[in-house]
Amino acid sequence: MLRIFAAGSAAAWAEVALVSPAAVSPGPHLAWDPASLQLNPETGRYELLLTISNTGNVLLKDFKVQVSGLGAGVSLYEAAQDGSIIHPWQLPVGGSLRLLLEFSSSGGPPQGFAPSIVTAPAPAPEPAPFVIRRVERTGLGLVLDATAIPGKRYSVQSSTDNLNWTTCSGLLEATSGTIRWVGPEPQAGDSRFYRFQDAGN
Repeated sequence: MLRIFAAGSAAAWAEVALVSPAAVSPGPHLAWDPASLQLNPETGRYELLLTISNTGNVLLKDFKVQVSGLGAGVSLYEAAQDGSIIHPWQLPVGGSLRLLLEFSSSGGPPQGFAPSIVTAPAPAPEPAPFVIRRVERTGLGLVLDATAIPGKRYSVQSSTDNLNWTTCSGLLEATSGTIRWVGPEPQAGDSRFYRFQDAGN
């Protein structure tokens, strides 16, 4: 909300709502026919074809299909606890796709089958766990490769007893999902531990 003051003898405040085009873009159009639910004898599950069309003005990506209103004993196959399935593909403006939904029913054919089906943004994926993936002596020195979060900064620390640590690198910024440090090799007979330390952003 933007508040504007008009100068002059007839001074007044005016409030103007600013809305981005993406914010008013309609969600995808969903089409399905509950009467078309059919049993697949090979899997023992009931199948329903869902058509998703992007009628908005922005690219759709990483959304989930959420199904509710199922009767007792009926569940969406391979769905999360909230009854949703993550759709990892992109759907361009004007594009459409058909998604096969499978339902398990413990009491035979679902009676009064009329589910509610909506879409929602998919939750952001959890960051990959930080793992040192490679420790190798090369002609350049000791090489450490580790997973990392893009945009974050790290430092490398070393220790001879795994208790007292000394920083042995400058700040290393991850530009992708991995990070590398090359340092001097330990002297012959030395035992040394290494770790990456999150230095913040």
